[in-house]
Amino acid sequence: MIPMRNRIEVLKEYAEYFYDHGFMVSFGTEHNTTAMKPLTVACANETPLDDTLMNISFKGAACLAAHQYLLAKEGPHYPEEGREELEHLGFAVLNHYFLNS
Repeated sequence: MIPMRNRIEVLKEYAEYFYDHGFMVSFGTEHNTTAMKPLTVACANETPLDDTLMNISFKGAACLAAHQYLLAKEGPHYPEEGREELEHLGFAVLNHYFLNS
């Protein structure tokens, strides 16, 4: 999802719905133009993400980190993991790289 394209109420409704129904949710930015946009992810009118959306976003980033780690370690046919397992592994991967760099 691209938060800056949505009001926080709309983003929250969709992100929570999909996350609560087992989907991995990830947020992106509009850095595909020449416009000088801030790197901070925010909703329309520069409304910051609330704690719930920040948590969903971090868990989505953890899933992506876990996927990249498993792809590098196990190859393209690594055993499928559930979202919770990917989040747990992703937290460990992110902690390893951010705390040890």
